[in-house]
Amino acid sequence: MQEISVIQDLFLNGVPLGETIARNNALKENVFMMVICIELRIPLFLVGKPGSSKSLSKTLVSDGMQGQAAHSDLFKKLKQVHLVSFQCSPHSTPDGIINTFKQSARFQEGKNLLEYVSVVVLDEIGLAEDSQKMPLKTLHPLLEEGCIDDQPVPHKKVGFIGISNWALDPAKMNRGIFVSRGDPDERELIETAEGICFSDPMILDRVRDYFQPLAHAYMNICNEQGRGFFGLRDYYSLIKMIFAVAKDSDQKPSTEQIVKAVLRNFSGKDTVDAVSVFTSSLNVKPNLEDIKTIELVRENITAIGQDEECRYLLVLTKNYAALRILQETFFSDQCQPEIIFGSSFPKDQEYTQICRNINRVKICMETGQTIVLLNLQNLYESLYDALNQYYVWLGGQKYVDLGLGTHRVKCRVHKDFRLIVIEEKDIVYKQFPIPLINRLEKHYLDINTILMSEQKDLAEKLAEWVACFIAAKSDYSVAPQACCYHAADVFIGYHSDTCASVVLQVTEQLKGQVSDPLKSILHEAKLILLNCATPDAVVRLDSTSFPKVETEQLSKVYFEDQKHSSLADVILSQIQQAGPSHAFFTEVTTFSRLLTAADTEQLQNIVQNIELLSLQQFDMENSFLTKIKSFLENTTGDRILIIQTNFDESSQSVNFIASAKYSSFNEINKFRKESEGKIFVFFITKLPRMDGGTSYVGFHGGPWTSVHIDDLRTSKDIISDIKALQCLTISQLFEDRAEKADEPEAMEVEDLHTEDEKMELEDNTGWENVLDTILLVRSCVQSAVGMLRDQAEAGTRSTKRVEILLTLLADNDTLHRHSLEQFEEFFWKIPLGKYIYEATQEMQMEFFHRYLRDFISMTMKVTSVENLELLCEALTCGVNELRCSQEMHESAVISLPFGNQLCPVCTGDPQDPLSLPCDHIYCLTCIKERLVPGQMLCPQCRCEVPDDFELKASETIQDLISQNALFRKRCNAFFIELVSTMCFKDSIPPSEDVIHHLLSFLMVEARSLPQIRGRDQRFLTKALSPFDDSVDKNPVVRSVVLKLLLKYR
Repeated sequence: MQEISVIQDLFLNGVPLGETIARNNALKENVFMMVICIELRIPLFLVGKPGSSKSLSKTLVSDGMQGQAAHSDLFKKLKQVHLVSFQCSPHSTPDGIINTFKQSARFQEGKNLLEYVSVVVLDEIGLAEDSQKMPLKTLHPLLEEGCIDDQPVPHKKVGFIGISNWALDPAKMNRGIFVSRGDPDERELIETAEGICFSDPMILDRVRDYFQPLAHAYMNICNEQGRGFFGLRDYYSLIKMIFAVAKDSDQKPSTEQIVKAVLRNFSGKDTVDAVSVFTSSLNVKPNLEDIKTIELVRENITAIGQDEECRYLLVLTKNYAALRILQETFFSDQCQPEIIFGSSFPKDQEYTQICRNINRVKICMETGQTIVLLNLQNLYESLYDALNQYYVWLGGQKYVDLGLGTHRVKCRVHKDFRLIVIEEKDIVYKQFPIPLINRLEKHYLDINTILMSEQKDLAEKLAEWVACFIAAKSDYSVAPQACCYHAADVFIGYHSDTCASVVLQVTEQLKGQVSDPLKSILHEAKLILLNCATPDAVVRLDSTSFPKVETEQLSKVYFEDQKHSSLADVILSQIQQAGPSHAFFTEVTTFSRLLTAADTEQLQNIVQNIELLSLQQFDMENSFLTKIKSFLENTTGDRILIIQTNFDESSQSVNFIASAKYSSFNEINKFRKESEGKIFVFFITKLPRMDGGTSYVGFHGGPWTSVHIDDLRTSKDIISDIKALQCLTISQLFEDRAEKADEPEAMEVEDLHTEDEKMELEDNTGWENVLDTILLVRSCVQSAVGMLRDQAEAGTRSTKRVEILLTLLADNDTLHRHSLEQFEEFFWKIPLGKYIYEATQEMQMEFFHRYLRDFISMTMKVTSVENLELLCEALTCGVNELRCSQEMHESAVISLPFGNQLCPVCTGDPQDPLSLPCDHIYCLTCIKERLVPGQMLCPQCRCEVPDDFELKASETIQDLISQNALFRKRCNAFFIELVSTMCFKDSIPPSEDVIHHLLSFLMVEARSLPQIRGRDQRFLTKALSPFDDSVDKNPVVRSVVLKLLLKYR
């Protein structure tokens, strides 16, 4: 062993080493084995964790074994080596590896094989095991014969070195020498630290005392949460940094300097508190308040000329916020870095685009320009050599290998070149290979990192406002299991950094413009969030803890000042409010279907130049940007560019949208000629409506404005201010409009909460124009039928269902009037209907009651058996009354006090009432349709009407009808208030007798009214009222009593 150790030292002395490269055992053994195996053309597998000097050994051997041009006499006697590197990756192919061996063999062809050797180096060979094409299978014959399917000749037998972070399967490694390096112990770490500082003995003496506690702390971190994320490269970089600080200051590093060095090399991992581990081992107590992450990043970015003491940078972030931070903090307009945001378009994942990006990196390396890389996981493996920062020196210049697979070139590295990788934190933790993470200095940056203390306070207040916005008061909902909303349900695109991002955006917009900035910033921040709220969330504000004045103000701003009814309104508003800028960017979220070409034709009434692009129509980012460029170059004046896409929950969709936004933003900003008009960009994202919100991230801030529009088109079915529906029951919405117009008093019994709400209800007129329920139901038919699943996969039954339902919802009045008969006729023809029809009366009732129980159990969240029985009883009563109401004749008349009657023709309260000589009262319009020459007869009693009878509305009868309606309304309102305040006082449920008595008020026997055409007595549902004549024309049991009973049960 002693002789081998001497030879290892001899080999290592023959190659030039940097001042901070430690001559540790790993480096000695690796160099020794590489030289021996290359000289004898024996395949070598070198395996060890990142930082075990594998790549460094390769660089040193390549630089040392130069034949007669070698630095030492020993290496002049060895073969001249030529390394042919292949960067393995999950994209590697068998042909790529075979071609590398062929290329290496061509270098040996015609050479003196006793003096020259060509060596294939498969770097990170372990990554190729993840390739679906299994490229490493080709190694079996290549390592033995040097070729596949060719005649073995001497020059085809080349050297081979496989470098990996983990062992491969024995079938490959048994064909060569396998060298594996384990984890170093604490003693070896200390020796390595001494080797790194060996070039200056005086400085070594000043920092030697730190080595043991630093090595001990590193071992603790790697043995716990930091395993894999932190490695030997981080430890070596820490030692080099402390050594450089001591050398520059010519004294021992201070506690603050050591802590900064620790943070620069052991940051970025949430679960690891590296400072506590290292300071505990060093037995120091630093002051961390003055050390900011942003300043550590600044030291790395501005560390030009420090070479190996400063690694390249990996910034972990959320929502790509770090890019915005770096641009605003470190890079001026005169010194902008080259930014490559990896494209997520389908064909941009192919080899050609990767080569384009590598070429852009190469240009920056040679010119010394800082480069920022985002969303480029398929590129980083090509930069491993560059990220190692182990350079080959030629003519006083530094060079590294750059490329992918066999396509590799020597690239000159400018002394001022800096490289920054920005990536989402979760992607780094889950997807980044350990070798890549270990090569970089790591920091975490998000919006909160750069907020001042006042801004953080504002962000906290804004978060409290959000919490109040989405939370309903506990005593408001009748249901005990009231829905719990999340911030992402209410504010579309909301995420953990939203409040901080919005505060920062508003601060920049209002800088120096207001006298009370804090109050103004908070107010504007609330408006930005409100602009992305859903309309139903704004309607629910009445149930929150906000004061009524604030809820009314927010509702007014949302439905009147801000524009949410359609995209056309948003576009028009932005054009009218446009400032001096040349381009305006808006991210729009919606739940409706995306736009079509027909929709853009309507928008041309606002601006003539409109371009609609869908991301899914492009395969490459270049074609997407070319389309944008063509639109901007071939149009003048104001222009509208609409980019739209669908969103799903995959990470690919998130990256796709992010890269498209960034690339389109950059392309549009190239057109800054004000004479060509303004450019309005709307990036529309269609989201699925999901409980708890989607993973979509909005509120990017900066130049982007955010807005949510539920429906991009102007709705024909419903008005935009849905607060008009707030005091209406669902049954009212589906009542016949003509009938409802004759019955204004029926709305007076729907809400028992407050007197203010009753007054609001009384003022709410014209609600029948708010929602077209027929169109609404028709639009839901296809989706509803699609939820049904037949045993047979054929779609004929589903198609038939849609046809039947749409027929029943046709615009023809006859179909509306007879829809129930049509359904019954259809039902009795199907097998289930035939079976029920043939069953006994007792069995039919059993079917009926079981169906009701199942229906209630599936459609309502029933918490107890008692509640289920109560609901079943109530629904049974309603069904029975529905049956009875169908037996009533169209001309049925129910007499009311004050001589008021229903119109026998339309069965509604008479409009413009007219009394015939027989004292029967009709609507003026209805009787004009019935009284024609030759048939001047009363439609009800068939009495003759004189031909000269004047058809004119009677003001006297109209006054009687109005008095009747006013009387009933006041009496019913008094009775409702009496029930709610006396029977349910102090949240105490009434007795069982009171409950049964209240239920009796929901029913009325028809025998208490004048009998109509000899019909038998019937039970009718009625409004909650003490008056038997107050019959509810819509035969549905009112829910008021049931709500109160369930609330206090």
